[in-house]
Amino acid sequence: MSGLAARLMPLFGRCVVQKVQPATVSKGGIYIPASASPKSGCHMAKVVAVSPPKGTGNSAVSEDWAKLQVGQTVMVPEFGGMKVEVDDEELFVFRGEDILAVVKDQ
Repeated sequence: MSGLAARLMPLFGRCVVQKVQPATVSKGGIYIPASASPKSGCHMAKVVAVSPPKGTGNSAVSEDWAKLQVGQTVMVPEFGGMKVEVDDEELFVFRGEDILAVVKDQ
């Protein structure tokens, strides 16, 4: 994965993410079929690369963008982003405004 980040450098307030597949086995070892997975309209993704913040004039956006780091898990919309394939890996380029949330580890 680190090779991917070195090969792609997003520009103009964009980030590159790799969507994470939902778990197919519960913590108790029970198989979860795809039909039972939640259809929330958003997906989890790992941040692969982040551009420098662009000058939006909106300080709240700039502060949030400064907190986004490579390796974090984020929520992105189900549809959107530009699909890119690098080394047989499916990646997506999203604008900063399209990142819905950062998922914090507990």
